[in-house]
Amino acid sequence: MTIDAPDWQRILTTVEATGDVPDAPDWERIAVAPGGNPIGPTPGGGSLSPYFVAGFKALTVDPAAVTQVDGHDEGNIALTVFTPFTTFTVNYVYFIVGGVSGLTPNENYIGIYDCGVKAANTYTLLCATAAGVCDTAFASSGYKKVALTNPVTLSGTSNYALAVLNNGATPSFDFAEPNNSATPNPLSTTYPFRSYTNSTFTTLPSSIAYSAVTLTGVLWMFFMSDT
Repeated sequence: MTIDAPDWQRILTTVEATGDVPDAPDWERIAVAPGGNPIGPTPGGGSLSPYFVAGFKALTVDPAAVTQVDGHDEGNIALTVFTPFTTFTVNYVYFIVGGVSGLTPNENYIGIYDCGVKAANTYTLLCATAAGVCDTAFASSGYKKVALTNPVTLSGTSNYALAVLNNGATPSFDFAEPNNSATPNPLSTTYPFRSYTNSTFTTLPSSIAYSAVTLTGVLWMFFMSDT
């Protein structure tokens, strides 16, 4: 069998700009995949790739590593840093919860913070659930999906922190604690990959200084998507 070469092809090469003030090209062609999507690697080969293919655009922890379930402390905000698989607009957060009674109304939230982008060494709130949404979601067990009131675009090359807050009761969530260690990250540095606030709150504050949290080994399991 003879495999024929294409009758026509265009070869794209990169050209390094030189000079003190590199000029923009006078003409350019942008190559995209079907549907106008950027050309990029196909996900696969990792334990998280099936979740990306299934529609989730970000996870706080590999579900395969999750072996524990426990109540989330009242008042303290847990912050679990994650990096999205790709750039996307986050509209929804998914999670598994063990329901409880006695939650204080309008004091239960899920939110997403940036990590030192808008303010150095500070988590800055980007979006969150509306008051009352998590009152209902946290009060019954099962798989949950909650909407964020002000969806934002998350970059696939930036870190963010998923924040959880509850008051009046301690709903349980799935989490992982690698090697039962409190090491905040594989390099054992002080960057707060996983932390919780030293103070208690009834709503998610607009910002949280890195100096106002304590490092922890716990990664709470949450999924994010645009649909």
